[in-house]
Amino acid sequence: MKAHPSFAVAMERTLTEALQGRNTELFANSCNLGTIEESAGYINIPNVCKLGNGIYPYTMFGGKPAWEHKPWTRWEGLDNKGFLAEMVRVLKAEGLHPMFRDTSFLGFPSCFIIVPYFSDIFPGGKMAHREIKTLLPVVISWDGFPDLSDEEEQRILKFIRFKEYSILENQIAFLTGRQLSDTFNSFKVAAFIALKHGKYEVSRHFFDSMAQLAEDEKEKLYYRAMCRYLKLRGQGAEHDMALQAVKGFTTEEIAEIIEKDTSDLSTVLKRKFPKLHCYDCKACPLAGTDCTYPDTREILVKVARAMKEENVDQDKLLEELIKMW
Repeated sequence: MKAHPSFAVAMERTLTEALQGRNTELFANSCNLGTIEESAGYINIPNVCKLGNGIYPYTMFGGKPAWEHKPWTRWEGLDNKGFLAEMVRVLKAEGLHPMFRDTSFLGFPSCFIIVPYFSDIFPGGKMAHREIKTLLPVVISWDGFPDLSDEEEQRILKFIRFKEYSILENQIAFLTGRQLSDTFNSFKVAAFIALKHGKYEVSRHFFDSMAQLAEDEKEKLYYRAMCRYLKLRGQGAEHDMALQAVKGFTTEEIAEIIEKDTSDLSTVLKRKFPKLHCYDCKACPLAGTDCTYPDTREILVKVARAMKEENVDQDKLLEELIKMW
């Protein structure tokens, strides 16, 4: 495949380019089973389940059960062709039939591999179907945020609540495919949508979550004061009464911010979140600063162009795979 003869070096170069400048600590932790003790941690539950439920054949990870997982080192001493042959052999022994496509036309030595029932594009099950059906309309609605209809706002709130404990970091960035700043933190978006629609307990839940995660003391104080305000509103107190109680609980500066944020709920989203102009990046306040979509778009355009101008030898790849199989 014209890659570096050392698989370790080839993988290092590919991952370095793909992950450069990104914080991958949480992702790495969620994909590593580690020791027996570490595998019991909540962050490893998805991986333990995938092996335990047969989604991943455990022989792919050293021939041991999930709880004895160790890093797969079967590629040591092999060149790329040798590694590919070994991987194909393991998959064949498991009764799996991988599908390959040489994708070196993207500008670097690479091969796209799909293994049915092992690396499915979408997982099966009712919950996965529900997620897909919920996600697609949300992505469409998000492009106009915060200038949305009531139905679209409720749709985004529903999705964030559905995925609250399923996705690390910022769900909004995940579902849009754009690296947005903390201004668009999913908890913050959900909290203000719920506030606008009078769902005080739901809003309070998300403000409380942000208070627990906040590192800045002033920010933490604001979230706590909002929780106090929303608790009173949820108990039936009118706006003025709840606001007056908060003024006796927090600083004058924080009280003024809360009074401003709760004064006209019909416009609260437009006041708290800048208008996105997807995909008119020149008109967007986030372009080139808090959103990486312009860079992402450039990559997608290059990939699309490369796929149209593909000039690799698929037949040669097929011949090699037939020998391995």
